[in-house]
Amino acid sequence: MGISAIKAQLSIQTVLNHYNLSPDRNDRLNCPWHNDKTPSLQIYPKTNTWTSTVLRSL
Repeated sequence: MGISAIKAQLSIQTVLNHYNLSPDRNDRLNCPWHNDKTPSLQIYPKTNTWTSTVLRSL
């Protein structure tokens, strides 16, 4: 099963729930891939996508 097939079957919210991650009211959370003092991971539930302001700058 490829990544696109997995993405088609799972919503981003389902994946976040699996890892016990909960976005705030602005759909942001601390990025699990590095130490955050402020939320840098932006979730877009309508498009089933995400972006990290820190990872994008690397």
